[in-house]
Amino acid sequence: MTVSSGAAIVVAGDNAKAVTKLTDIRQGIARYSLRDTLQCLRENGSALPWPCRGDAWGRPKVQAALLAASNALAVQGPNAITLQVNDISNINGGRFPTHTSHMRGTHLDLDISGYDNLDAAVARRVVQVAQALATAATNEGITLTRILVSYQTGGAFAEELAGLQINGQPATLIIRQDISTVHDDHFHAEFNAPLP
Repeated sequence: MTVSSGAAIVVAGDNAKAVTKLTDIRQGIARYSLRDTLQCLRENGSALPWPCRGDAWGRPKVQAALLAASNALAVQGPNAITLQVNDISNINGGRFPTHTSHMRGTHLDLDISGYDNLDAAVARRVVQVAQALATAATNEGITLTRILVSYQTGGAFAEELAGLQINGQPATLIIRQDISTVHDDHFHAEFNAPLP
């Protein structure tokens, strides 16, 4: 039995615990990859006694900010961008196999058309996305804290990014280099979104 209690869901019975209440972020946002078939696991690797029900669950204010940013980006005429989402969090948060984060519904994997090029044009478009996400987050009372991109030092993306701004600040304060190749085919956004 599951009982809603404010900002948490309480699972009754032998496995009773409070978990973060998350919402399905897929609604209204395009998805760039097929649904993962990952099984929810405990920290020790054993299976959880309840279903995970997908991997696109986030905090309600993150969902609202993502939808607002996506809608704002879609109506920018010739500069319009279709924002796509993939992994966010399991329905009850917690360990998310293949990710070191994505446990609280505040970290998202995102993509835009042409992102794989990681060139100057993509840098400008990622800044455009970051600006829309930052504005939408502020309107929801939360904060976009960083975006991770696996770009090469000294490459076209890095050179263009160095001269760009988000809300009057250097774009590199938000858009950070991930030296691994994990984010070379999508980027990763993180929000500070306290529970209501």
